[in-house]
Amino acid sequence: MYDNVRSSNYDFNNCYHLACSEIRAANLADYCSSEYSLLNAYTNVKLNKKRHVDCVKSTANAHLMMYYENCARNSMEYINTAFDKCYLDNSPIKDFNIVKPFF
Repeated sequence: MYDNVRSSNYDFNNCYHLACSEIRAANLADYCSSEYSLLNAYTNVKLNKKRHVDCVKSTANAHLMMYYENCARNSMEYINTAFDKCYLDNSPIKDFNIVKPFF
């Protein structure tokens, strides 16, 4: 896990820190992107962005509930609170927003 290495105050018992890590993992691991990458050329970009956001949130929520029992009860609260900041955080990956052709 990269997040605990880059932060001196990362707390494995803090559900907001864990939610942020799961949001970043779901966003950067390409699970949600690959699911919709073929649709990018053929669908409305705003609709596809919403699908991606929904996928990242649901994946992060599933992982938070599955792996962190202490966070399961209010998992969507933690995810929604951390989402805006953590979704945009793509370090250490450079040029993450550059679209590369898939063919």
